[in-house]
Amino acid sequence: MPLVLLALIAVVFLTGVVTLAMGSKGWHWGTIAGAWMVLLAAVGFTYLVGMLAERERAWRAVIATYQSAIAKERDAMVRDKDGFLKADLGNGNDGKTKSVAELKQDQARWERVRDRINTWRGRSWEKATFQPPADDKAGRITIEGIDNPSINPGAELFVFDTIGIEEGGRFLGVFNVDAADKNTFQISAAIAPTENDASLWAKPHEEVTIYENLPIDRWLAFYKATPDGEEKTTPEDMLKDLEKKLREVTTDEEPVADEEVGNLVSALQNKEVAPGLYWATVTFTQPHVFPPAEGNTAEPRQFEPEDTATFDLETAKELETAGVVSITSVVSRRPLTDGDMAMRGSSVFETNGKKLPFHVNGMAFIRRTLTSDIVEAESMTEQFRGALENLRSGQIQPANNDTKAIEDDLRNWQKDAQAALKTSDSFAARVREVTAERDASEAAVVQLGQALVKAVTTLMAEIDRRTPPPANPPPAG
Repeated sequence: MPLVLLALIAVVFLTGVVTLAMGSKGWHWGTIAGAWMVLLAAVGFTYLVGMLAERERAWRAVIATYQSAIAKERDAMVRDKDGFLKADLGNGNDGKTKSVAELKQDQARWERVRDRINTWRGRSWEKATFQPPADDKAGRITIEGIDNPSINPGAELFVFDTIGIEEGGRFLGVFNVDAADKNTFQISAAIAPTENDASLWAKPHEEVTIYENLPIDRWLAFYKATPDGEEKTTPEDMLKDLEKKLREVTTDEEPVADEEVGNLVSALQNKEVAPGLYWATVTFTQPHVFPPAEGNTAEPRQFEPEDTATFDLETAKELETAGVVSITSVVSRRPLTDGDMAMRGSSVFETNGKKLPFHVNGMAFIRRTLTSDIVEAESMTEQFRGALENLRSGQIQPANNDTKAIEDDLRNWQKDAQAALKTSDSFAARVREVTAERDASEAAVVQLGQALVKAVTTLMAEIDRRTPPPANPPPAG
């Protein structure tokens, strides 16, 4: 547009010059006036074009500045000396400045990390005061900053120190709420405390944190996700360090060979392997709908062909047998961890008013068992110590006499045993002799029997020859 205006102004200016030259021959006043007007108009247009060009240049500079700022903030691009956009690599942060799209990706990563770490269920309250139960007296918890947190008698509260583990902070225990008065609660220990618990409670606790439930998580439950060495302060370094920790925790997911899957399914069916250890990724080969569980108002879950999902190995095998899915891979994972159940066992939990279909001995039960074993072992130790003292004090003389009598009997028994051995040897020799005589007698009887048979045969033949029966005349001669 500016070039077109300049061309028009140049044409008008030339036209004015030509008109002035032609008008100079006649020196007509109208011609001269028109020429001067044309010249003045040309000068005015020239000035106007200059103003417009300057205004356009200024606006272009402003627009270019805004465009550069937008490109830098949105796309992490800056202009080089030739005016072309390129990646911003001059921030000294081992890489270019991140664009808005990359920042959104980082935000999504941060949210996934947050969701992965945030395994606490239910409500929690910070800045609470804790007075532990002691000497058969109930304890007290006061939650500051809240008038009525709606915690009823019978509820359970899990109490933690607010200071770090390095400074002596600990899990203080689980307590039953016996009475509630707005934000003050009378508590008692849900698990019989040990001497260690009593000594831990006796220490001063300025502030504690109260949780309604303990976490349930597959990887991060009770995992210390703090960086080793120098503490990370920048968000990028913190994110990288946290993702590194996540990778370290999740390395227990290992693939399972195809030839082992059949044995694992049999082991799961025979209850030889705990459920939740092996998971299968499947691809649906036909549409399938999973109805919600009984009492659940959620919508049915529907899958279409080529959809992928992950199920426990036993469920995946059942679906594959039904022709609904095909198993693409099987992995082993760390089992789910429930801190509350690990501490108290499964006997205190119910689902739909029924006991859980499995049995887990919590740490409290194991501790009671070990305590009973320790008491029994101490009792046996005392008995052994008493026996040792009796031995050292010479109070086992009757036992020594019995030992001497037993030794005499043993020597007599040994003599009787030797005599019995000699009798046995003589009897065995006599048996051998009688056996040999019997064998000889049997041989003689056989020989005499054969001779008898031969003699009887000869006698019968001679009788028949001398006195033949009537039907059998004697032979001639």
